[in-house]
Amino acid sequence: MTTANRDAERSLDEVVWDAIDGDTNLPDAAKYLVLAALEGDDALSKQIGGAEQLRTRPETASGPAEEPVGAFLTSISVAGFRGIGPKAVLDLHPAPGITIVSGRNGSGKSSFAEALEFAVTSSSYRWKNKAKLWADSWRNLHSPDPCEVRVGLTVEGSQPTVVGVDWPIGATLHDNEAWTQTGKQKRTVGTDELGWKSAVELHRPILSYDEIGGLVEDSPSTLYDALRRTCKAIGAGRNRRR
Repeated sequence: MTTANRDAERSLDEVVWDAIDGDTNLPDAAKYLVLAALEGDDALSKQIGGAEQLRTRPETASGPAEEPVGAFLTSISVAGFRGIGPKAVLDLHPAPGITIVSGRNGSGKSSFAEALEFAVTSSSYRWKNKAKLWADSWRNLHSPDPCEVRVGLTVEGSQPTVVGVDWPIGATLHDNEAWTQTGKQKRTVGTDELGWKSAVELHRPILSYDEIGGLVEDSPSTLYDALRRTCKAIGAGRNRRR
């Protein structure tokens, strides 16, 4: 098993703690800053402000790490979310390779991508790093109800699976019902049964427009390095599933 595969089985906290513990040249002050940043903005601000706090490594759960399921997207269905009002469905071909979704500005491409990211990770990187307007305008203004996301998956060695998110009328962004359903089985709360929690912490499923633009506009060597890392990660995942 490669290092990338082992990392995919652990949480982000574990990976960072291992890296810090293994670096004997890193000053304690730098270690505390990294660990504070891991906890959040408040902890980091306090650490920078001089309220230095010693941090101890949290205990990890015993037993084997949960194996993430291998899957391909089959469809993304969205209603009342971001720029999509009445229900719209984006059908995809579930197979290895690169899928390109093209369309005019305002046709809903970003809304589909953000809906997929939120359904899988319960957050959006774009909203965290943009103006507050992005987070406040998540529900479609003209057709806010029903508000829902459905992500269709074809899962290795299993039945077709759907990840869903539903928002009641007037609900806030995080006041939602997220669930997973495999075949005709009963729905389960959240997406834990997919085993993706650690994987999506370490490797976000969606790159923001700014990130992609930065790669394309940067030097050829930077773009090459980024694509090479991505290809190696994909190859490692395929070897592991074999």
